[in-house]
Amino acid sequence: MKHVTSSPCFPQSNGMVERSIETLKGILFKVHQSQGDPNLALIEYNNTPKQNLPSPAEMLMGRVLRSLTPVKNILLKPKFPTTKTLQMLKQQQREQKGKYDKKSSSLKPLNVNQKVYVQMAHRNWSPAIVIEEHQTPRSYIVQLENGSEIRRNRVHIRPDNGIANDNL
Repeated sequence: MKHVTSSPCFPQSNGMVERSIETLKGILFKVHQSQGDPNLALIEYNNTPKQNLPSPAEMLMGRVLRSLTPVKNILLKPKFPTTKTLQMLKQQQREQKGKYDKKSSSLKPLNVNQKVYVQMAHRNWSPAIVIEEHQTPRSYIVQLENGSEIRRNRVHIRPDNGIANDNL
């Protein structure tokens, strides 16, 4: 298993995880307000089917977990995901990729020692130089004028075309 981190200041590249975290925070906040048991809330969340697929608990353990929601005993017996379930999951992934690819366009790669502008916080652009391409997808290590090196996604880097960039 290889851990690949997303680029700083670019949570869009990790959208599904960001959405899951937001959902779990909402669940835990509601449980805390009602002084309920967070473990029961998480079991219910994992028992909930998502997007025409079995629930995460079903896919992992092969059965519905016992919870406060009434469930037939037959559903508590192990039944691991079939190839049909895995095919449905792959089909959903292909559809999502197709929808994303319709609107996206790839940016030209940058060269080492190329002069660029890097977007800092909230639309502030600073001149920099590309030091190297990072091993993570579409990320570069750039050196700012003050000598500090930062990692940014290609979306936050614009090549310096030698034209006055006052409107950046």
